[in-house]
Amino acid sequence: MFYIFLVVIIAAALAAAFFHVSKIISLPPQGRAIDYINSKSKKNQRIIACIGDSLTHGNIGQSWVDYLRQDFPNDVFLNEGINGNTAWQVIQRLDPILQCKPDLIILMIGTNDALGSFDINSGLRYKKNNELPEVPTFEKYKKHFNELIEKIGLQSKIAICTLPPIGENVNSEVNIHVNLFNDYIKLIANQKN
Repeated sequence: MFYIFLVVIIAAALAAAFFHVSKIISLPPQGRAIDYINSKSKKNQRIIACIGDSLTHGNIGQSWVDYLRQDFPNDVFLNEGINGNTAWQVIQRLDPILQCKPDLIILMIGTNDALGSFDINSGLRYKKNNELPEVPTFEKYKKHFNELIEKIGLQSKIAICTLPPIGENVNSEVNIHVNLFNDYIKLIANQKN
């Protein structure tokens, strides 16, 4: 009887933890472009838009955008990191960001494109979970990344970030795949100055 009770307690705790983490993950970041557009206080400050996925969003781990806000309190940092986003998804939500007329855009996108294109099962899961029009591929990433750079570059200066390694083994198969994306990001950064 005790073991059944213990199993029920553990299952309930795990379910509560799952729902708590799910709630945290689904929360949008604070200080998005739409918040800035709707705010009444527009001071003469530089606007820096930080665009990306969960690494930018920062609601599970550390938020590098929050560190920038602390280090540069006279600037406005828009956090446009959304968990799970691919480059295609960023294109779909770019208009409000550009409406803010950012002086600088810091772009770090591609981790989910890399994970989604690593194998077919991951790709199908990303397509379904993110409601993508197609399975992510490296070729589609290059197309979408170029489109992002073109749209952003018409209006703002861009700082492009490469993708961090996935996991601790920098020589793993997935990180070799991530390096394809990083090589492409570096190529475009050099071509576009």
